[in-house]
Amino acid sequence: MSNNKIDQFVNFKDYGGLKNLTILYLNDMETINATALFLSTLMSFSSLKTLYLSYNNAIQIEITQEFHNVTISLEELFLDYNKLHINFPNIVKICPSLKYLSMRFCEFNGVSKIEELHNLTSLEELYLDGSKLPRSFLQFVAPFTSLEVLSMSYCKFNGIPQVQGPLNLKNLESLDMEYTILNTSFSKIFRLGTSLQTLSLSNCGLSGTLADQGLCELMDLEELDIGYNDLRGALPPCLANLTSLRQLDISFNQIIGNISSSPLDNLESIEVLHISDNLFQISISLNSFFNLSNLKDFKSENNQVYTETMSYSMTPKF
Repeated sequence: MSNNKIDQFVNFKDYGGLKNLTILYLNDMETINATALFLSTLMSFSSLKTLYLSYNNAIQIEITQEFHNVTISLEELFLDYNKLHINFPNIVKICPSLKYLSMRFCEFNGVSKIEELHNLTSLEELYLDGSKLPRSFLQFVAPFTSLEVLSMSYCKFNGIPQVQGPLNLKNLESLDMEYTILNTSFSKIFRLGTSLQTLSLSNCGLSGTLADQGLCELMDLEELDIGYNDLRGALPPCLANLTSLRQLDISFNQIIGNISSSPLDNLESIEVLHISDNLFQISISLNSFFNLSNLKDFKSENNQVYTETMSYSMTPKF
């Protein structure tokens, strides 16, 4: 029922024959009464598992007691690209069975007691890309211990993100914070478990050394993008522990050191390696990469290239 340009309250009471409906699309309805639309929808289709309410012109969704009685079974909720001012804890609290929540390009306001969120043990995927967030927002993510995917690229915080100690999201498998300015080291905000496989932190305003970010403990990490930051110093030896790493992008930082003595030659699973626009010294023979037999994509522009006088065998080590 999307894209119908309905601009009035939609009454679904006559749709009783669709009591087993599990997926409903109500995108781009142009209704101004989002609360009435949301509540009427869920009360009429109590078997709904997935509800799309994106691209509406609603300004606010009011949370009422009635919501608590009709959102028990909802598992996926899409509220992207609304003009909403949303109290995030309340939205999630009324949908205790949610596994997937997408609220891209929304604006959040209001606060609630964080203790009210600790029973939300089902949420697995949360998408907030492009949203405007209060600086204390990240503390509301902490109770979601079942979270596997967190996408917060291009978010804008109202000030420097504020947390009470690093967030311990031990089951997280994918975290995307590209172009979300943190202005601190990653380890001061997040403490992630070994389940993490994909991490994107490009253009986050990260500072300090690569060792300061606390990434060497992510033993199962397969993709790491930490380019376009202000990281300095040498590559830490513990980087060699990331033996599952297939893609690494550390371009456009201030990282120093001779590549021939760096831990990169231990990353034998690496397929994509981007180290451009740093302060590395790289031998023109590229002997440091002879052991990386899986390497398919290598970029190293705008570093210091030098010529070695000694010859090296091009036979990979086994």
